[in-house]
Amino acid sequence: LFPEIIRIIHDISCSCAILFNTILVIFIATKTPDKLSSYSIIILNFALNESATAAISLFIFNRCVVFSLSVNKSYRAMDAALICTPTGSSRLCFFGSAFLASGHSHVYVLLGYSCCYRLFAITY
Repeated sequence: LFPEIIRIIHDISCSCAILFNTILVIFIATKTPDKLSSYSIIILNFALNESATAAISLFIFNRCVVFSLSVNKSYRAMDAALICTPTGSSRLCFFGSAFLASGHSHVYVLLGYSCCYRLFAITY
């Protein structure tokens, strides 16, 4: 029962991320003032990347499985569910996981760049 609760929370949070980032993209496209056009490109890139990462995460749900071979030794392995399991395609699972990892790292780079941009705008 506990893994199903985690799965439901994961699916709801990914769906909300896709919905809210889509609304953000619509607001950026329609309501951005001219003074904020350069900063809106950063936010647009952030929203599109976050939407794509949430969509891939929704289709590839990674879960950590603990294997206990003996009393003292236990091993952890990542098990991918959803799109990898029914198709049986290891390539699809690999490229989806690679895109997911690069998407998460790119979000942090954008977050750092956004903070530096705000600091630059306040300072100068």
